[in-house]
Amino acid sequence: MQDVLVSIKGYQKQDDDINSIEMIAVGKYQKTDNGAVAVYNETEESGLNTRVLLKYENNGKLIIERSGSLNSKMVIERGKRNQNFYRNAHSNFLMGIYGEHLFSELKNNGGFISAEYQIDINGAVISKNKIEISLKEAKNNVNGC
Repeated sequence: MQDVLVSIKGYQKQDDDINSIEMIAVGKYQKTDNGAVAVYNETEESGLNTRVLLKYENNGKLIIERSGSLNSKMVIERGKRNQNFYRNAHSNFLMGIYGEHLFSELKNNGGFISAEYQIDINGAVISKNKIEISLKEAKNNVNGC
C-alpha cells in the first residue's frame, strides 16, 4: 500500500438544513483487480479515535467501515437499499442506505470517488447525503503535511 492524502467532503440535507464537513488525513491506498482499498485514522481533532476502511468495488459498491470510538458499516450501491448497523457510545440502531449515484475514477496512485445516498430509519428518510473522496499520492514526508 502507498501513502496518500485522503480528503473527504461530506454534505447532509435534512429538511431545509444543509450541513457540510471536510477533513484531510494521511492514509494508505492500493488499487486492486476488483477496485481499490484505502485506510486512514480519523484525527483526534474530530474527537474520535476511529480507523476507517474505504473499499470500492468495480461492480459499483462503496463500503465505508469504521471501527474504534465509532463502529459502523455503510454499503452504498446505486439503485439498491442496504441495511447497516450503527453503534456508538450512546446508541445502537439499524439504518437503511439507498444509493442514488456512485462514480469513481481510480488509478494506481490515487483517484476520486463520489456517492449520493439517502439514509432512512425504520423506512422513513431522514437525510439526503453526498460524499466526495479524493485520494492523492503523498510525496516524501507525509507527516509534515
